[in-house]
Amino acid sequence: MLVRVPATSANIGPGYDSFGMAFNIYNEFEFKLGKLKESSLISKSFKFYFKKLGLDCPEVDISGVSEVPRSRGLGSSATCIVAGLMAANEYNGSKLDKYELLKLATELEGHPDNVAAAIFGGHTIAFGDTVVKVEVSEKLKFYALVPNFEMSTEVSRTLVAKTLSTSEAVQNIAGAAMITNALRLGDFELLKSAPEDTIHQQKRFENIDEYESVKEIFNGENSKLFLSGSGSTILLVGKAETDFSKEFKKLSKLKNNWKVFDCEVDNEGAKVYGTF
Repeated sequence: MLVRVPATSANIGPGYDSFGMAFNIYNEFEFKLGKLKESSLISKSFKFYFKKLGLDCPEVDISGVSEVPRSRGLGSSATCIVAGLMAANEYNGSKLDKYELLKLATELEGHPDNVAAAIFGGHTIAFGDTVVKVEVSEKLKFYALVPNFEMSTEVSRTLVAKTLSTSEAVQNIAGAAMITNALRLGDFELLKSAPEDTIHQQKRFENIDEYESVKEIFNGENSKLFLSGSGSTILLVGKAETDFSKEFKKLSKLKNNWKVFDCEVDNEGAKVYGTF
C-alpha cells in the first residue's frame, strides 16, 4: 500500500498555527506487512492510531521516497504523521473519517496547520476540531524559495510574541480574513495590501540568513513574500502571468544556494493507493 502526502506551507502570515496550504511536492510511503526495520515518526504515528482505538497494532515494514525538503518549513514531519495515520486507518477498514484523523494528527503534531492542509488539500483554516477548506484561485502563482540550511522549529518558536496589544490582535484578525479572501478570489492586490502579521513573521524573517537580500530581489509590486511555517523556506506569491525569471537568476547567485520549487496547489490532500 502506498500513501502519498503533499508538502504544506503553514501560517501564511497572520494565520499562525491555523492556516495551511498544500502543494504538489510529495512524500510517498510504502507500507507492507512485515517486521519494522527502524523506528520513525511514521511508525510512531501508525502505532498511535491503534493505541488510541485500543486495538492491537500489526507489524509493518515502511519505506519511502521523499521530495519534501526536511526541516525547511514545508511540513515534512506532517507528511510522516499523516501517512502513518492514514495507513493505519486503511488497515483498520477506514473506520475514521478525515476529521477524526485530523484530531489524532493534531494531537501528535501539537497544532493543526500543516496536518490539516496535508489531509484535506487546498488552503485550510483549522482550530481545534473545526476545519474549513478554501479552494485557491488559479489567478495566483506560488513558489517555494528553499535555502540550503535547516531551521529548528523549537528555536523559531522562541521568537513568537507572548502577548499582543488590542491593536496588534485586531491587525492580525483583519490580515488573516483578507488573505483568505484574496486566495479564494485570486485578488493579488488584496493579498499584497493585507495587514502584516504581528505574532511571529518579522522576528522569524530576521533569523533567516540572506532574507534581506531575498526581500530586495523581490521588492516589486508583483510579488508578496511569506515565511513558510517557521522557515527556512520563503513562500513567494504572484499573479499567474508574472515572469520571475530575472529575479530567480539573481536569487541563484546568493551564497545559500536557494532552490526554486514551482508549486501548484494540491486540492486533494493525502491519498492512499492499494491496500495491505
